[in-house]
Order: sequence, then structure tokens, then C-alpha cells
Amino acid sequence: MLGMPHSRRWNKLLADSHGRQAASTIMLNAQGEYQQLMAVVPSIPARTHALRNCLKTRIYPGLALYRALLEDSPDTAQTLNLVERLLRADFFSGISRGIRLMNSLPDPFPLIRPVLKMMTRQQYLPGSQMVIEDSPDCFAINTTHCFTLDVLTALNARELTTLYCKTDDWLSEALPKVHWLRTKTLARGDKLCDFRWCRYV
Repeated sequence: MLGMPHSRRWNKLLADSHGRQAASTIMLNAQGEYQQLMAVVPSIPARTHALRNCLKTRIYPGLALYRALLEDSPDTAQTLNLVERLLRADFFSGISRGIRLMNSLPDPFPLIRPVLKMMTRQQYLPGSQMVIEDSPDCFAINTTHCFTLDVLTALNARELTTLYCKTDDWLSEALPKVHWLRTKTLARGDKLCDFRWCRYV
């Protein structure tokens, strides 16, 4: 059986709020949902291997957790709030050391810029982005097609997309020495997502 990523941490966090038995039941249901999702992973060309990995480690675990929590409590708004708390806690668990390192530098942008470029290439479909600026002082792109939004919409969970959008906001909050701006998102119904990261000068 393929284990669901992040399940141990989510189980521990849920145990603090729901009790150990309820948390175990929810995560068992989430594991079952994850197995069903993984059984029908769509065919994605080899050049987008990173997107397959995004499905397995990011999108499907969150969706499986969301579905399991909805079974426990059908209040969608309440469930989305809980999923957001769990995603946020898990999001920082793997990058806290890197964030501390970046924040210790007087100007972290030269190191962050290539990481941002790699992340945007990995998480979006080829041809879905237009580079607006790529300079030592700023990296800006417009995205016209979102893989995460497409997957979650097809699986009747479009409302979950905005939580994945928030990971950019969470990261920007944790990196105060990098200026971050986004005024539009596809998930909110705009025609594109406009991402802009700049150094403070």
C-alpha cells in the first residue's frame, strides 16, 4: 500500500484538536481516498514528470484529507478552515531551516530567484506562463493555465484551489526581505495569475 504523504504530521495535529481515535479514523479514510486517487493518475507526458510528483505529494494528499474531513463534518467552510491550518503547518515543516537561512542574509533575492524559477516551472504546465521580467532585481510571470485548478475542478473540489494559492502568501510572509505581489488569480475567476517577486532596493 502506498502511504499518503504528510499523513503522520496531519494525524498528530488532528489528534490535538479531535482526539487520537477520531484523528486515526479521519486519516484512515484519507488514506483510502488517496489510494483511489492514485489508482487513476492521469497520463501525463514524461516532460512534465514534476507535475506527476505534484499530484502524488501535494494535490492528492490535500484532496484526500479534505474529502475525509468532509465525511467527518459536512460543513464546507469549517472544513476548508481546518484543511488550511493543516496545510500551513505542514508547509513550513520542511522549509523552516531554509527560511531562517534566507532571512539571515542582508539580500536573499539572488538566492531565492533561481528557486522561484524552478518552482514555477515544476508546478505549471509547459507553455502556460509568460515571463514579464527576469532581472537581478525582479522575477515576474503571468500564468494563464493552472494545473492544480484543472485537477481539483475535474474532481469537484475547485474550492480547495485557493488554499494552494495561499502557499505563495505564506512564503512571502515568512520572507520579509523579498517583495511579493499578486493581484489576480485563476482560482478567483481572473484570466491569469500575475506573480511578481522583487528585491527591496
